Amino acid sequence: MKKIVYILFLALLVIACKQKESKNNNAIADIIEDSFVLPQGAAPMWVENDQVFVQTEINDTIFARLFFDTGGAANFILWDDFAIKHHIAFNIQKTQKSVENNLVSTAATSPVAIRLGYAHLEYSRVLVGKKFIENADGIFCPNYKTDKRIWELNFEHNYIKIIDNDTMPPNAISFPIQFSEKLGIKILVRLPMQLCGKNDTLHLDNSYIFDTGTPFSCGFIRMPDELNNFMENQIRIENDFVVKEILLNDSIQINYGRFAFWKNAPTQLVPTDVIGTLGVNFLKHFNVFIDLKNQQILLQKHSRTYDNTHYSNLGFYIITQNKKLLAGRVFENSPAYAARLKVGDEILEINGIKAEQIDQNQIEKLYRTKPEEPINLLLKTPLETKSILFTAYDNPLNYYNKNEM
Repeated sequence: MKKIVYILFLALLVIACKQKESKNNNAIADIIEDSFVLPQGAAPMWVENDQVFVQTEINDTIFARLFFDTGGAANFILWDDFAIKHHIAFNIQKTQKSVENNLVSTAATSPVAIRLGYAHLEYSRVLVGKKFIENADGIFCPNYKTDKRIWELNFEHNYIKIIDNDTMPPNAISFPIQFSEKLGIKILVRLPMQLCGKNDTLHLDNSYIFDTGTPFSCGFIRMPDELNNFMENQIRIENDFVVKEILLNDSIQINYGRFAFWKNAPTQLVPTDVIGTLGVNFLKHFNVFIDLKNQQILLQKHSRTYDNTHYSNLGFYIITQNKKLLAGRVFENSPAYAARLKVGDEILEINGIKAEQIDQNQIEKLYRTKPEEPINLLLKTPLETKSILFTAYDNPLNYYNKNEM
C-alpha cells in the first residue's frame, strides 16, 4: 500500500512540475513577444522631459551619455569634469562664449572618436566647458560638413542608428533641407502645418531650424502678427503656449503642441523666412530620418503614444542624474513653489516610494496626479534632509480635459 501511495505521489509531482514548466515557458514566450530587440548597429536613445540622450563610447574605452542637439553651436562639447575624470587631455588655446553663455575652450589634442552603435565618428575639434545639462556628459551632433549618411532617430523604440544606404521608410513624408552656416551649421527645413487652438486655427508655411535641443514643438524666434494674435488666445503656462492639435499634411494629427518665444534671439543671424526651431515635443511623434546624403528629412508617423500634455500636475519636473532624482523646473504660483521646493533638491521619496524604485514611466504617471491630491516629498537639500507636503497643481492645460472643443 505504501508503495502505491509513493508511486501516486511521484506521478502527481511530475504532473505539477510539467504544468509549472509549461506556465514558465508561456511566461517567457510572452516576455519575448512583448520585448524589443535593439537593431543591429543601433545605440540606445532616451527621451526625458523632451530632451534626447544617447549612449556612446568615446575613444573605444569611455562610455558617455551625450545630449543629442542638432541645433547646437558646436558639433561636440564635453564637460570639463568628465574630460578630467577620464584623462581626456585638452590644452586651453582660447576661451569663447557658447550660445548658452557658458565659457568653453578649444581642445588642441588628437581627434576624439565616438562609437555610436556600429558607426564611428571622428571629431577633430572639441570644446570643453562647464556643465550646463546635468544628466549628460556632454553634447554632440553630426558633423554636417563631412557626414553624408542617414541618421535614424527612432522614437517608437528609442534607438539611434546611422545608415549608409538610401532608405525610404513606408508612409514617410519627405521634406527638403538646406544648411545655414550662421551661428554654426544649422539644418533648415520648410514644413507646412496647421495649428488648432481653443476656438480658431492658423496655417503656417514657414522654415524652421531642425533642433533636437529644443524641448518644445517649436521655439519661435519671430512672431508675425497673425501668429502673435493666434497665440495670445491660447492656453498659457508661464512663458509657454499650448494648442490642442497640430495637423501635418492635413492628415497627421498630434494632440497638444507646446510653443515658446525665444526672447532676445539673434534674429539678424537667422534667414528671414525662418520663424523658429522645430523641437522634440513635435519630432518624438515620428521616426525621424536625417538624410544628409540626399538633403532631406523623412518623418514616419509611428504607433507609440506620447503624453504631450507633459505639464506636470506636480508643479515641477523631475530629472535623473547619476541614478538620483532631482527637482527640475518648478512652476511659479504652484503649491510646490509655495512649499519652497528648489531646483536641484534631491528627491529621496515621493509619497513614501523610494527614489530608486521610481522609473521614467512612473514619473510620467506622477505628472498626471489629479489636482488637489496630496504630495509628500522627502528631500535632501544642501542644508538639511526634510519633508514637505503640498497638493497637486491644477495647471492651465487641464482646460482641454474639462471642455469639449
